[in-house]
Amino acid sequence: MRTLRRLPRASIAARARCVLALCIALIAAPVAAVLPIESWTTSNGTRVLFVRADAIPMLDLQIDFDAGDRLSPPDRLGLASMVNAMLAKGSGELDEAAIAERLARVGAIRGGGAGDDSASVSLRTLTSEPQLDQAVGLIARLLSQPSFPQAVLEREKARVVASLREAAVRPETIVRRTFDALLYGDHPYGRHAEPETITAITRDDLVRFHAEHYVARRAVVSMIGAVSRERAVAIAEALTGALPA
Repeated sequence: MRTLRRLPRASIAARARCVLALCIALIAAPVAAVLPIESWTTSNGTRVLFVRADAIPMLDLQIDFDAGDRLSPPDRLGLASMVNAMLAKGSGELDEAAIAERLARVGAIRGGGAGDDSASVSLRTLTSEPQLDQAVGLIARLLSQPSFPQAVLEREKARVVASLREAAVRPETIVRRTFDALLYGDHPYGRHAEPETITAITRDDLVRFHAEHYVARRAVVSMIGAVSRERAVAIAEALTGALPA
């Protein structure tokens, strides 16, 4: 929900965060040492940005989708954020505890979030095998096969509603909401999730939103790390291959 976490509205900047991180890390290095950004498109239409950086045996990647809260229906504001948060709460026989345990076992860190314009899932992992393959495979599964368990959804809705009610009395929240309403009016940027819109969200809403917006042609994969171009191509295909085009 935007009350809880607000990402920058410029989706281009959000999609390039992994690449910009490299630029910041290398800002003190000679200009000649800055590595080139490679770009290509996967077989099902996802754009990929890749920088090879061999100094540390790690890979940072992020998948950004055109699936931000501006696409949430007016009576379901916060739906996009809820979908993103629920991606790691279950997949098939894996519950959230099993997912967390698998990530910990291979030393990987998953992140993500949703803003007004886009939603993202990120991964930091070792480049050694089988850790890299297992981490990428798990993220690919969470992206394409989330189960959105009902009991967890009800728990998350209750948590978010409580957080929204607490935040609603804070001066900074009141100022930001008033400013957005004056600046954007009835545009999606001027609207915010409310306890009522969160309570109205159903599991069917999550399934429908995911099917419509977490698709290959509305995604950008950004990668930086100690892998070859060939391995990066295979990783991008693995991440997006099971998504509808």
